[in-house]
Amino acid sequence: LKGANLSGASLKGAQLSAADLRWTHLTGADFEGAELLETKLKGTALSGSLNIDPEELATAILDEKTKIPDYLKVIWTSEDTFECKAKN
Repeated sequence: LKGANLSGASLKGAQLSAADLRWTHLTGADFEGAELLETKLKGTALSGSLNIDPEELATAILDEKTKIPDYLKVIWTSEDTFECKAKN
């Protein structure tokens, strides 16, 4: 699915572990209950996406070009490691 346009897609309960979603447009997609372990999200547009669990996103592979939804905060601890938290 690399580079696909999945804006607004329902990904509820999707098993996306190890999926290659680099450079995919996921704006407005619903991630309720989705599994993101080792999902490649480098350069992906997640802005406006719904229901992304911060603990689940922390198991994915991101980079600084990944556009994160406004309700989450990514704190980079090194070039390739980060923490993900919900904004208050």
